[in-house]
Amino acid sequence: MNLSHEIKGEVCVISIENQVGEGVGLEFKNYIGAILLKDDTIKNFILDFEKAKSIDSRGIGVIASTIKVINKREGGLVFCGVPPEIFKIFSIVKLDKIIKFFPGREEALASF
Repeated sequence: MNLSHEIKGEVCVISIENQVGEGVGLEFKNYIGAILLKDDTIKNFILDFEKAKSIDSRGIGVIASTIKVINKREGGLVFCGVPPEIFKIFSIVKLDKIIKFFPGREEALASF
């Protein structure tokens, strides 16, 4: 998994490439944790899945724990660019009921 991010005001956009899950869940959690520790003004996050290939239960677990941390900051989390096969998994675990999904990054940014 490759991760990169950019800060736009109080919004951090994290781009995810390849697989989110087994063996990379801790890396993903640490990456987001480092951003949160580095800048306490960041409250809102966009996870951009445009280049993601798959996600497994460990990746979903990391996202769930990320939601808790962001909620403590009274921030928000939205997803964009989610491929249909990954969206199907999110639907199965009902993440589509608690997370807003946007087709692209600009629409996601405009939601904050």
